[in-house]
Amino acid sequence: MQVEWYGQSAFRLSTGRQTVFIDPFGDMSEMAASRGLQFEYPPIEGVAADLVLVTHGHLDHNAVEAIGGSPAVLRSTAGRLESPVGEVVGVNSEHDEKAGTERGPNTRPIRPGRRGPDDRGEQAAAICERLSPRWVVPMHYRSPRIGFLETEKEFVSRMPEAARLDSPRFATSELQPDRTPLTVVPAAP
Repeated sequence: MQVEWYGQSAFRLSTGRQTVFIDPFGDMSEMAASRGLQFEYPPIEGVAADLVLVTHGHLDHNAVEAIGGSPAVLRSTAGRLESPVGEVVGVNSEHDEKAGTERGPNTRPIRPGRRGPDDRGEQAAAICERLSPRWVVPMHYRSPRIGFLETEKEFVSRMPEAARLDSPRFATSELQPDRTPLTVVPAAP
């Protein structure tokens, strides 16, 4: 599988026959400026997919209209879900410390939810341990282009093995972990 990180929580996963896009965002410049936030990733353009996964309804995660083709869309839904690319498992998580009542529902097909700056790494690592994946790719963290989130460092330090890459793109076939899960940290786009 080919994986490409577009920044924030936006990823494209492609097998060559099918493509899944996670959490697309559009032009965030006005929103970022109005809130005094740094969000310097360019809007997502020129991408088509068979399936779009939206983990929650915030503006920086649900610009489904940015994705071309006629993708099926799964929004914030936990459970085992049928899709054009096969079964998707959505893991329910809390987006705030009040069971999602402050910031809305939060379902993670790939990533655990973010609760607060002090427990993100610990919570995410615990969820990964329970799920026993082969690869883990952190997302939704501070990078040179986004300044309002915590870094990935605490989470990565809790994982058994990590590979920091020089590119925002990688093929899972090229990454053979000695221990699982292998935490893959792509370079910021």
